Amino acid sequence: MTTNCTEIHKLIPAYCLGASDPDETELVEAHLAACPDAAAEAVDYRTLSEALLFSAPSVAPPASLANKLFAATTATAEPAKRAAEAVQTQPGDAGPSLWDRFRAALAGSGLRPLPVLAAIALVALLAVNVYLINQIGLLRGSFDDLEGRLGQQTAVLTQVGEGTNVRISLPPGPAGVATAAYGTLVCNPEEPVGFLLAENMPALAPDEAYQVWLGQGDTMVSAGLFEADAAGYGRIVFSAPLPMGQYDSVRITAEPATGSAQPTSVPTIGGSLYGTEYHS
Repeated sequence: MTTNCTEIHKLIPAYCLGASDPDETELVEAHLAACPDAAAEAVDYRTLSEALLFSAPSVAPPASLANKLFAATTATAEPAKRAAEAVQTQPGDAGPSLWDRFRAALAGSGLRPLPVLAAIALVALLAVNVYLINQIGLLRGSFDDLEGRLGQQTAVLTQVGEGTNVRISLPPGPAGVATAAYGTLVCNPEEPVGFLLAENMPALAPDEAYQVWLGQGDTMVSAGLFEADAAGYGRIVFSAPLPMGQYDSVRITAEPATGSAQPTSVPTIGGSLYGTEYHS
């Protein structure tokens, strides 16, 4: 590979993200037409870039939120509505109205009706406000989680765009041979963040998930949980305790949906970070 060819290959990640300038774009496209290896590498980067854009799930308010808010506001409005209906003129033979009976009861206790109604409405309003504050807190937590995920994605996309990343192929482990499972890890050895793309993953039980493990010799550290869809496709952007260059292996195992402290099953996919699969 010539020096010029090597320099062009460094531009491919930025080109696939749409981050190259017009001159670089023209240079890369001319090279892709003449170099099958570069064209194949561009396909890999496009796949990774598209997967990153959709790796964070949408966060929607709970389905029951609208009904709960409607019920709460209806409960607040009902006392005022009933009070208004009660003061309407009743037929002469209908006996004392609800409003008249209410005033009579309050008169016996020495209380005035309007202040009591105001107090009831105030308590109801406060209850609704407390409920809404709690719901807003839950939504804020969801948005904070989403913001954190997007921050991780931005870090990985930056690595891909700058060409500082490495791509590590993860072959099938004992649990992934039957489905020909495999994966790709994208990371910067100097940064504690990475993106893992897995395909042909075996289906798991509803109470299970895949867990990512980073290895330092015999010590395994969890990097997070992810699920695979019906087609066996899964992805995760994760943060590691240490820069990725300080780990020597990665493996993915099937674990309980809540995660495990250490691997409890044989790997579905995995491999060495510094073997023949480790390349830039």
